[in-house]
Amino acid sequence: MQIVNRALFVMTLMIIAGCSGQNIRENMYQGIYEGSRIENKRGTTPAENAGKPDLSYDQYKQQRNERLKGDMQ
Repeated sequence: MQIVNRALFVMTLMIIAGCSGQNIRENMYQGIYEGSRIENKRGTTPAENAGKPDLSYDQYKQQRNERLKGDMQ
């Protein structure tokens, strides 16, 4: 009986993880983007950053999708 309960529990966790996989993946990509953006800023002075756009992840994602659509045409 314990094996059946464990199997049901594991299957439930897999279903929940499968349903939320896109959100987890998107959060991971956003974290990677923000981390690399901050790391790149650490090696520069404020004067070097002046005039450079500071894109949020959503802006970056929109630009990336536009470029990918342009490449496919």
